[in-house]
Amino acid sequence: MKNLAALCLISSVFLLVGCQPEAASNSNGGNTAQDNNMTINLSWTPPTHRINGEPLGGGLMGYEIRYREVGAATFQSITLGEKEPTSYRLTNIPKGEYEVEIAAYDTDGIYSTFVKATQE
Repeated sequence: MKNLAALCLISSVFLLVGCQPEAASNSNGGNTAQDNNMTINLSWTPPTHRINGEPLGGGLMGYEIRYREVGAATFQSITLGEKEPTSYRLTNIPKGEYEVEIAAYDTDGIYSTFVKATQE
């Protein structure tokens, strides 16, 4: 039986760093379809301890980022299977207002609670 402590990864600080429209123009100097898209820059501090205070050690495996336009029923998801990144860019998403959440997961596939990103 797995140790109950392994069931809870500590939530960390996740920030929505900025939203910016993607600007591009075609060879004629006019705007392209990218004018209707934007980029969301995310950054976070990786967790180092479990909720119960035990060190996480080498157990961190990666992150899952999920996002949806406000009012949408379902999230779209991106899994980062690496423990090293502390930032990610959501690119070419349609302009709008988004809910973004992120969770860490360990080598056993156990997820932390999803934490809502906040704008810095």
